[in-house]
Amino acid sequence: MAAVCIPVPDGTPADRLTPYVITCQRVPEWLAQLGALLNKEGRYDEAAEHLERSLMLAPDQIQAGLDYAVALAGVGDLLSATQLLGQWLARPDLPDTLRASLAQAQQRYAAAGRASTGWQWRRHAGLRLGRDSNLLGAPSITSLTLTLPTGNITLPVEESSLPRPGAYTRADLRMDLARQWADGQRVEVAAAVLARSAPRASQTGTTQAELAGEYSRLAGEIGSAGDTTLLQHYTGAAVASLHTRGGTRYASFHLGTGLQLQDKYMPTNGSGPLGPQGLSAICNTRVGAEAQLRNLYSNPVLSGRYAGLAVLWSCNAQPQQVLADGAGLAFSQWQIGVRAGVDSPTDATRPGGRQQQYSLRAATHLGPRWYLDAELGHNRDTTAYSAILDNGRVRNTTRLSLRAEYQHPLPSLAPGAVAVFGFEGFKQTANLSLFAIRSSGPYIAIRGQW
Repeated sequence: MAAVCIPVPDGTPADRLTPYVITCQRVPEWLAQLGALLNKEGRYDEAAEHLERSLMLAPDQIQAGLDYAVALAGVGDLLSATQLLGQWLARPDLPDTLRASLAQAQQRYAAAGRASTGWQWRRHAGLRLGRDSNLLGAPSITSLTLTLPTGNITLPVEESSLPRPGAYTRADLRMDLARQWADGQRVEVAAAVLARSAPRASQTGTTQAELAGEYSRLAGEIGSAGDTTLLQHYTGAAVASLHTRGGTRYASFHLGTGLQLQDKYMPTNGSGPLGPQGLSAICNTRVGAEAQLRNLYSNPVLSGRYAGLAVLWSCNAQPQQVLADGAGLAFSQWQIGVRAGVDSPTDATRPGGRQQQYSLRAATHLGPRWYLDAELGHNRDTTAYSAILDNGRVRNTTRLSLRAEYQHPLPSLAPGAVAVFGFEGFKQTANLSLFAIRSSGPYIAIRGQW
């Protein structure tokens, strides 16, 4: 342990400790004291970050857990503060001398939450610099064979249409709003905009925008002192648009509705979905129907209407109980999603006709630093894409996308700022070579939230 990572007097200004955050980031007691000092100065956002890290390293710090609840309440997240204290109160090993004070704090936060009518909101911003092996998203071919009635003919692909590597920049901004009512109703709204440009392929310059909202309400509750299951109805809608300098104009309109089961696994259980370590976790299981209108205004014949089913299972381990493997990585969050549906053409002459679509996605946060995301998808047309491509063969495509990130906190730059080092790749295979695509590349980024 570094000599600076030692306890300090209670009245010490927090700014005297913050320069040593990187040095002391694996000393839970030091992080807990820094969080407590930041709480006293009303800097709750910063306090929550350090207290969460402290609890990940040493889950049984009762005082740090109480300070974390104070920080959550300070940033307006009264519901999470109330739930966190409830999880501590459910532990049979909690000393009686602390149980009364925790119960009073829980009642105080719950009452404040019922009286609160405001919105909670967070902003996110990021700037990325990366390299892409295929800026144009071009097929991985140098020639194309056409199957004509008079015989096959092979044509070379123009150089301008071949895969082109190069650097790109991307900037994004996002804002999340949420409001929770005492009767279990909840509204969430998110707005985001993203811009990407590439000097070597200016036509791929892209601007994307999205606006999404969701309403959910509590339909019932089943539980005991250890486990609690909530049944919720949810309905969501979203609109998104994409424009490129090359002339592509696309917009989608999405509707979804279904049921969600929320399970709260308490530390008293001794087992849970994240392992038999007495974890505290909140897991959601969603089953619902989706509908989407997909308009490609720059080429309307390719537009379609999608309808399908979706199942999503996600778990978030609470900071006071996180499973760590032998390498010290904490499985703090993960999700698995499955979708299946049919995209029907709005124009009967669309190549390939109706298309069956399936996807499987898995993502996980390994502690506060690592993030992994993978998605596998398969599409199958019902009619020939073109009579001159492999004699009218029906197109099948399978795609795989991967992303891995390492995130390093930058507290000296700003609270919530991180440096990101990542790699992403995309591969699409197809029985028609025109639709075989590959791209990959590393990137670095600066992200922040406040």
